[in-house]
Amino acid sequence: MVGTGTVGAVIALNVSRLARQVANFEELRILAKYNDTMLILDGRVIDPADANDTALAQVQAVFA
Repeated sequence: MVGTGTVGAVIALNVSRLARQVANFEELRILAKYNDTMLILDGRVIDPADANDTALAQVQAVFA
């Protein structure tokens, strides 16, 4: 649904719930970026189009 642009946000209590591999998380993040979908992870809104938010989300995904 993120790929079709029908959702405005993806909410996850913990980043580890989105994907088991960092590559899968990156695929979701890129889809969200190109379809203007916000990610809400661990109670924090992440804009995939913002480089600072992207870096933080990637670090969270690596450690999750």
